[in-house]
Amino acid sequence: MFVKYVKMMVNISFLNSKVGKMLNYNKLYYFTIVAKMKNITKAAELLYISQPALSIHMKEFEQELGIRLFNRQKNKIDLTPAGQILYQRTAKFYSQIPEILNDVKYTALIGQSHLVIGCLGTDFIKKLPDIVSSFHEKFPKIEIDIQRMNWNQLSTALEADYVDIAFQLSDEKKNAVPPGFQSFTVDHGHLIAVVHKSDPLAKLDKINISQLKDRKFIFPDPMQERLPHDFSQSLCRAAGFEANIVAYYPYIETLLMTANLGNVVTIQSDLAPLSGFDNLRCLELEENIPLNIEMIWRKNIDRPAIELFTQYIMDEAIPCIISQTR
Repeated sequence: MFVKYVKMMVNISFLNSKVGKMLNYNKLYYFTIVAKMKNITKAAELLYISQPALSIHMKEFEQELGIRLFNRQKNKIDLTPAGQILYQRTAKFYSQIPEILNDVKYTALIGQSHLVIGCLGTDFIKKLPDIVSSFHEKFPKIEIDIQRMNWNQLSTALEADYVDIAFQLSDEKKNAVPPGFQSFTVDHGHLIAVVHKSDPLAKLDKINISQLKDRKFIFPDPMQERLPHDFSQSLCRAAGFEANIVAYYPYIETLLMTANLGNVVTIQSDLAPLSGFDNLRCLELEENIPLNIEMIWRKNIDRPAIELFTQYIMDEAIPCIISQTR
């Protein structure tokens, strides 16, 4: 019994040594795709190589291993027991590669584990704490500081690298994204008219901007909220009138609180933090002007923490939020 065990171990050792020297890892990946698709033609399309070339690679791979991996039939191929074992192991390995790379990047975060995130007063800010908490469970060494800013402050801080990642309002052309930065749309919205419930227009669902020409407006302060201010003003002018602006406010929250008291109207994004203002009515605009929230960060910057967080937002956080709202 002992002799048989020694002979078996010698044979396995010889096989491991032989395979280790001869194994072509490109062919190992090709095998995994072929085994998954169970069809040479479909696998070749995924791998961007010709079907005859892939067939040759698989035959050579079997010869190099000295093991038959496939039972070939006319229109499909099946795995042999040995092929099934190999596929189970290789599929598990290749599925772990994204996690492996994330772990490598995470290990590189020594001295670079602090992120500053700037955001506007939008409804999205309420989602950020849960997003950051979930991210921190995966990457506990990355500290995150969230700062509420107005539009102008956030734009300046982003370009000065005081803020690493910004959640900023932008138009459809992404004019809020500075040169040298990249963005990802995290939420889609439109401009709306916000009126008090006592306003006769509050009974309507949709209006034209021109219907507001006799109203008193409150506007975002252009020194603090340039883009929202300019959007509101340009809409009124395009409708043929100058807005009768009675007050400017630097923050959306104070603007909405004032509107909630009555006798004024304002133009806002439907992404604004509107919940809790029971006296306000939100009216769609026939002009239908998109205004989205963009996640913005600098291109080509060697900061693994930024890459990990932005990738987490794109791959996990936003798809999760979308699925919860369906």
